[in-house]
Amino acid sequence: MSLMTLELSDAGILAAGGQPPKLLGVDGLETESPGFAIQNKKELLVGQSAERQARLHPQKVQHRFWGQLSTDPLKKPGRSAETHAEIAFAHLAQVWENIKPHGNEVMIAIPSFFNRHQLGLLLGMTQELSIPVKGLMPQAVAAVPHPYPGSHLLFLDVHLHHTEVTVLAQGDQLRLEETLTLDELGLIHLFRIWAETIAEEFVRTTRFDPLHEAASEQVLYDRLPDILNHLQKVPTTAIELKIDQSVHRITLNRDLLANRSESYLKQVSPIINSMWQKTGNQKDDATVLMTHRFSLLPGVTTILDGFEQSRLVKLKIGASALNMFQIWDQLDYPIDSSGAAFFTSRPWQTTIETDSRQGKIVKSTVRQPTHILCENLAYPITEIPLFIGPGGSDAHGELVVGDQSSKDPHHCSVRRIGEEVVLTDSGNRDIFIDDQALESDCIVLHLGQTVRIETIDAVIRTIVCLKADES
Repeated sequence: MSLMTLELSDAGILAAGGQPPKLLGVDGLETESPGFAIQNKKELLVGQSAERQARLHPQKVQHRFWGQLSTDPLKKPGRSAETHAEIAFAHLAQVWENIKPHGNEVMIAIPSFFNRHQLGLLLGMTQELSIPVKGLMPQAVAAVPHPYPGSHLLFLDVHLHHTEVTVLAQGDQLRLEETLTLDELGLIHLFRIWAETIAEEFVRTTRFDPLHEAASEQVLYDRLPDILNHLQKVPTTAIELKIDQSVHRITLNRDLLANRSESYLKQVSPIINSMWQKTGNQKDDATVLMTHRFSLLPGVTTILDGFEQSRLVKLKIGASALNMFQIWDQLDYPIDSSGAAFFTSRPWQTTIETDSRQGKIVKSTVRQPTHILCENLAYPITEIPLFIGPGGSDAHGELVVGDQSSKDPHHCSVRRIGEEVVLTDSGNRDIFIDDQALESDCIVLHLGQTVRIETIDAVIRTIVCLKADES
């Protein structure tokens, strides 16, 4: 028995498998396969190949087949497909062909806005493709990596045509409480705004308009994800477009795209407020978890204006798919059922430990770090921040850990907040957690994680120091 997981979104299907679990190539070598399709006379292109020709064939492109999954006839049917469901089937078939050697049991994380009829169509497609689906779970429920004690949880995701706002309830289990979906407000809308903004900068600076011809427009759209990723780390970035034999360059400011995103974010913020009011939750103890797609939005931190003591947490790419590996064997599947189970709640992740006295395998809750290990010295993690950074002017790159009385400059601090160990960045943006760049102001650290400070080539690790009577 080997588990594989799928994370389904029209913005990109992802899959995870293997031991340890990792993202798989679902579209050639790509780990995301976007919900785009183009019906040519001879074939139906889906995924990356279709998205990379979307601006070249605007009359033929389809990108609503997952969000509007149904058997209703298309307005412009083609030879290869006459309904959204047929296009979605072709897309899922291509993804499955790439990943099916990696597992013989499948869990699928789905958008919360899928209705009962759409779930039925999805399961019908998986049966037709002989995909051994064991269960389905809303992405919001699957994506949360660990408890956030004393905090109410909100999950934000953006798809091609939808924005999803979900309230989650914590307890013995994590439970989906309520979801609200903003229709016709997604990445298609935002990418158009950002492409137009960048094009205006090219015209103003170089008099070249990348939207004037389909080929240069496609090049710009292909570059947008990398541009957004880069602007998360630096306030400005140079953009170079090579069209035919000419090269056109501009410098783009993050604030410019953030200003153009403002109207979208202003539509999302009231929804967040209304969701909290309906559930009776307080604004001063909210944790807002964002998918990797949502966290790319320039100016995204403004959605927490008015939320005191609240925080934004960026989830890693494929969080729903990867996290299901930690919980799938703790779910209560129906006995003697040949169908797939649907879960709107789930237990918290546990680890497997060995009871050496009885020789048995037992489950226990995940332990929190008690110390950070720095240059073979262990420093206890308490409510008092440990400031981590370079030493004095003569240290030349030495890593120093000090208490809050330290006057030296520092890169970050680590402290215990409630049951969590939180690292706060001082704004240098040169910190990597398990080799992933830190892209938010703070992050919850877990046992065994490494923190690398690139500018001084230093590494610390979170550890547990056992008491004398522990084993």
